[in-house]
Amino acid sequence: MYGSYILLIVMVFDIADFQRRYNIPYFIDPHVHMRDEEWSNKAEMIDVYTKGAEVGIGLFFDMPNLFNPVITRERVKDRIRRADEQNIAEFYKLYVGLTADVDQIRKAVALTNDDEFGHHVIGLKLFAGESTGDLAVIDEDEQLKIYQMLAAEDYRGVVAVHCEKQEFIDGYKFNFDNPWTSWADARPGKAEYESVKDQIRFAKESEFKGTLHILHVSYADTIGLIREELKDEKLNITFELTPHHLLYSTENMRENLSWEGAMSLKCNPSIKDEENRKDLWDFLMNLPNDDLYKRVCIGTDYAPHGSDKLKPPYPSGVADYSMYGTLIDNAIADGLDESVFADLMYHNIVDIYGLNS
Repeated sequence: MYGSYILLIVMVFDIADFQRRYNIPYFIDPHVHMRDEEWSNKAEMIDVYTKGAEVGIGLFFDMPNLFNPVITRERVKDRIRRADEQNIAEFYKLYVGLTADVDQIRKAVALTNDDEFGHHVIGLKLFAGESTGDLAVIDEDEQLKIYQMLAAEDYRGVVAVHCEKQEFIDGYKFNFDNPWTSWADARPGKAEYESVKDQIRFAKESEFKGTLHILHVSYADTIGLIREELKDEKLNITFELTPHHLLYSTENMRENLSWEGAMSLKCNPSIKDEENRKDLWDFLMNLPNDDLYKRVCIGTDYAPHGSDKLKPPYPSGVADYSMYGTLIDNAIADGLDESVFADLMYHNIVDIYGLNS
């Protein structure tokens, strides 16, 4: 068992050899924040691409929550143009953000089939709670309306959702002198759990026909909820795990990390306690025998902030691709068959997002 300590080892896993043996062209990261534009001080697209390529990632799905959010055709076109200018367009796909505006939702759906660049649009993104940027849709009636509109437009693609219910988030509990545990108090697992429950209910009530994809599941009980909700087969639900939630806990951060190290792991949703981390790890280790196997993928939620990360207001986001290798190495060392990562980092993502078609 990957214990209560942090084993940060040099990556020994030979990525190129692995990808040849399992006949996959590259890993896919379905959750990155490529920044650029007004946030180029945090990172530029090429910076994120370069760091990801070092660990074998060859396709990146970029999130829309920028200073100028990606919610219109012009913004989508501009992001693709920037990717092309930095010579990474062939490795680049992006989500279109959703708002509560009916016309914007309709146009966002149309963008997924746009003749000019629809092949770059991988899905739609809903922030069902506040995070970086200003795309949060907090009101539950407005969240329901989004699913109703998607159903009315017969959208069959992926809606990727950041799930944290606002009423359970209390930013005042964060103490910058104690980044090891206070952010977990500010954004507890209940916030994720209750939001996921809401999204499933709204999607079912609306008879949404697409895929509800829950991003960065950080709370083990959420997996149990998804498992239970899938029994009635009324909704296609998939979900993502991240390296940082699988590897770190409030306890092992306290034991092993400096203030700077712990602050670098301040993220939304938060890293939680060791019991929860062990439950997530056990789920990963037993995944090959689990009915949920094909519904799960690994995404990094790579979210750089540059030098801003360690300055007030201490923005949330983890930006460390070395965890990708640490996760693989430690899982294999604990007995997980390496072939699982061909699925979690490629095949399952291809299936969830319909890339074969």
